[in-house]
Amino acid sequence: MRCVELSDEETLAELEKTTPPEYVSAFFEFYRDGILDEATLQPGARDFLTAQPL
Repeated sequence: MRCVELSDEETLAELEKTTPPEYVSAFFEFYRDGILDEATLQPGARDFLTAQPL
């Protein structure tokens, strides 16, 4: 295994080939910009399941 440094542009081009746009955006926000959004509430299991989770 070897590590090859890529520019932001090269990384973006590679990620866009196989990764959904929202994940690409989150990747750059976290690793480049240092932003971690843990304040956004995501839907929970009860919103999707008809039975209550165990």
